[in-house]
Amino acid sequence: MDENHPEYRYLQLLQDILDNGEWKISHSTGVKLKSVFGRQIRFDLSQGFPLLTTKKVFVRGIIHELIWFLSGSSNIKYLVENNVHIWDEWAYKKYSWAMEAKKQKAIPYEEFTKKRGQLRRASPPK
Repeated sequence: MDENHPEYRYLQLLQDILDNGEWKISHSTGVKLKSVFGRQIRFDLSQGFPLLTTKKVFVRGIIHELIWFLSGSSNIKYLVENNVHIWDEWAYKKYSWAMEAKKQKAIPYEEFTKKRGQLRRASPPK
């Protein structure tokens, strides 16, 4: 593989973060992280999808999320039923905030993800 291969470009970005990154605390999670500002990696998708092999990839989850997204659904129930939980926390937080605003008691997280996981629809491309 040449140095311009997507895998190497990804690894070079990680090395850049390790060498030049600054330690910060995430405002949303409070987690300490190392970051660099404004770095990008662009890929020519006509050359194929740059699926990285140096990190674990949840392929089954990717496939189910893609099917769910292309179906136009905004309900995470399909994902939950297929053991894909990447949207659970985000959807439940939004639901919890809405319940707090209405001064109502939220249902438990597990029940929510099985029954009511409504998400906002993505905006159509312009």
